[in-house]
Amino acid sequence: MSDKDILKEALACAYKYWPRIDDLPEHAHKKDKKRHQVVREGTAKWRDCLYRALVEALPRLEVIDYTDDDGDACCVGYRILLHPDQPLLDNDRELLEALGNVRYDLEVYCSMLAPFFYMACVKTSFSQLHDGERWVFSSESAPFPSVPIKVMNVLKEAGFSELPRSVALHEVPDLDVEFVEQGKAILFGCLFEPLFSESVRHSGRIWEQRGEDIWCSW
Repeated sequence: MSDKDILKEALACAYKYWPRIDDLPEHAHKKDKKRHQVVREGTAKWRDCLYRALVEALPRLEVIDYTDDDGDACCVGYRILLHPDQPLLDNDRELLEALGNVRYDLEVYCSMLAPFFYMACVKTSFSQLHDGERWVFSSESAPFPSVPIKVMNVLKEAGFSELPRSVALHEVPDLDVEFVEQGKAILFGCLFEPLFSESVRHSGRIWEQRGEDIWCSW
């Protein structure tokens, strides 16, 4: 399937399940209700079986079920710790310290509204400041190229196709997407995770805490 065909299918799905900004309240409610129903049914079908398939395909890596249980997302999600034979620890700070304050994860999203998946490798860096701490999240190339290929094979065998980044970033400004400022919706938020739209758009963020002051930049 060409990127043009993928875009066409993704747009059709977005407009099928998300209300337009100028829709009447009753029409918007009907679309929201249908979308939540489809996501619930898809999650029940795919969440556990995809997790088991990824664990089997990646025996030396930790696979974390990162699916949003609050019902705000339109996908099932997984985070793969790209550090072979490294077990998960009690909290992220302990794990980062064990990894030398640099962590790589492959984030995987499988839409429950359309047969698409999206992957991104995220590098997390931590440093202690004299008056606080600094976290940097950025998109990077996967340190083990074979891992995304194995993940892709699992998802394609299940019937999902990869959504290119160019399509994921395609703007749909007339759609009313939860947790996204009006006029700034993109297809990633419509098909996967609205809350992460800005981090995908900007490929990362910087978070700092100095004393009681918190500063975040996309």
